[in-house]
Amino acid sequence: MKTVLITGSTSGIGRATAILFAKNGFKVIINGRNEERGKEVAKETGGIFIKADVSVETEVKKMFLKIKSLDVLVNNAGGVTVGDDFSKATDTDIERSFRANFYSTFYCCREAIKIMKSGAIVNVGSIYGLNSNPGPNSEDFPIYSSAKSAVHALSQNLSKILAPNIRVNTVAPGWTRTPSWGDNFGDEDEIGWAKKTWIKRFNTPEEVASVIYLLATNEAMTGSQVVVDGGILLK
Repeated sequence: MKTVLITGSTSGIGRATAILFAKNGFKVIINGRNEERGKEVAKETGGIFIKADVSVETEVKKMFLKIKSLDVLVNNAGGVTVGDDFSKATDTDIERSFRANFYSTFYCCREAIKIMKSGAIVNVGSIYGLNSNPGPNSEDFPIYSSAKSAVHALSQNLSKILAPNIRVNTVAPGWTRTPSWGDNFGDEDEIGWAKKTWIKRFNTPEEVASVIYLLATNEAMTGSQVVVDGGILLK
């Protein structure tokens, strides 16, 4: 049985990805900071939960000491953090965003390759990491955009460094209906933003998860950056 570790998998895209891998016969390792939700997803998928803040290097190292073998790593943890304002951001704000989105990915990749003989790494980037102005109010997220751009650049480099045994790909989701989106922006914002897509709605976590699974299991794909955005970048 192959093993997959999915960071930030207690809800949203990560949870949907964990469920999909479990349905396809993978042993699933759930990761996150919320122990209650993590144990719920672990029970739902028949997997195990390891509590760790992957933005902290020491916690990543401790997490990987508990993992004996690994076939797939999905770096999903991250998101828009508070203080993402170009004119007002402090060093702390910048570091918080880069730790959540880039450092976490870097740390996990570095530890994973110590135990992965072969397999795949899928990094969750963002359309904000590919385009400076993907939609309305993108100027509100300059730090997040920069951190996700770094994730895309890291993925491209690792796809060459780790070839041919470990494949590295990136998925770039657009606006996706996850708990964090609702917590930060609410439904009224979705109504206006959804009109900016060509499918006139947000992605579902399951739609993004299906692409993550494809990138992890299609052995012809490495160095790929797949956009799942309902056509936002066509605007």
